[in-house]
Amino acid sequence: MIRLVSIILFLFLLPSIAQAVLVDSGTYAGNSTDDRNITVVFDPDYCVVFDDAGGAPWFTTDDVISDTAGGSVNWRQNAVTATNRIQALGTALFQVGTDSGVNGTGTDYFWVCMQDDGGGDFEIGTYEGNATDDRTISLGTITGTPEVVMIKNGDSTDSGAWRTASLSSNESMPFHEYGGLRGNEIQDFSTGGFQVGTGGETNASGETYFYIALGPGNTVDEGTYTGNGTDDRDITAPGWEPEYTQVKNSDGNDAIARTEAIGTDTSASFTFSAFTGANAIQDHISTGFEIGTADEVNTNTDTYYWYSVRDTQAAADTCTYGGTGNWSIDAADNCTITADVYVRGDVYLMELSGTGKLFIYNNATLSVGGGQIESTSTDIDVCAGCTIELGNDG
Repeated sequence: MIRLVSIILFLFLLPSIAQAVLVDSGTYAGNSTDDRNITVVFDPDYCVVFDDAGGAPWFTTDDVISDTAGGSVNWRQNAVTATNRIQALGTALFQVGTDSGVNGTGTDYFWVCMQDDGGGDFEIGTYEGNATDDRTISLGTITGTPEVVMIKNGDSTDSGAWRTASLSSNESMPFHEYGGLRGNEIQDFSTGGFQVGTGGETNASGETYFYIALGPGNTVDEGTYTGNGTDDRDITAPGWEPEYTQVKNSDGNDAIARTEAIGTDTSASFTFSAFTGANAIQDHISTGFEIGTADEVNTNTDTYYWYSVRDTQAAADTCTYGGTGNWSIDAADNCTITADVYVRGDVYLMELSGTGKLFIYNNATLSVGGGQIESTSTDIDVCAGCTIELGNDG
């Protein structure tokens, strides 16, 4: 007997799955083919591409795409009018053109994409500058206090600005090396918003700005540490393994990033030096990330600020989901979940129990047959557009 009655009633009252920011990362080799689609496991709202040939990273959001008819922005410099880079964000993909910054033959590229899954911890947006000091930009999706905000002037070659919650009031950072902490840009965070000053990087009159905001939530974390020059040093404040990490020295140096797709002991830079080589963000570990001795991450007595985002496709305690693709749960597996599991593909379910909750999304199918689901102990949330199929004695 499949005990699904109470669950089915709950499922079809649910308009969508509201959980957390989704993050995915990967790599591809450039081939100079125009309109090339790069596969992502969800429909991205924000993507950034790093190359290993010396170019600064290009990014785009849904707002950038709509505002510029397929344009991209460079976190380091260049105006939003740049085309032929990241050209589109689509269904489980982003599309690149032929520019060497995103798709040059013989160059390797690393990317990270994020999507708002309705959890109130991720938001993209745009606003027009008005040169008013202490101006509050109100957020819509994020109702709490954000942990990270990144802003780029789409009409200027100024560097992007970013701020984490650990910074003091009226402090933010550029992505490039030409300085440490700066004032009058991203000045502060508040409940449901952030404050900007009159700096051209965040609020010049009549200019268009694009922002990405993250947090609060258990999939985003940020913090600070003091460098000590020790190699193979673990930063364990997140308490979980990130999919993406970004670090900046408050005294200067480029911002440094690492994705899960980048090789061990290699990081990406936000300026023209491309990959930093060894001794920056060396690896992601089960509780955070490991750093080396490079100035960008660990000069003795320097202060560093970081943020990390983890893949919200968590594994079950007893039956392990691989993080991507379909998941088959046989009755012989004796599957008990005690933590929430987020599945990106179809689920073929024979028997399941436990106190955790199973989330299925991206228009996937839940097929159930032959066993039972303990509806009193296990909830199943299926997204709008997903399909439930009952078989055998279901």
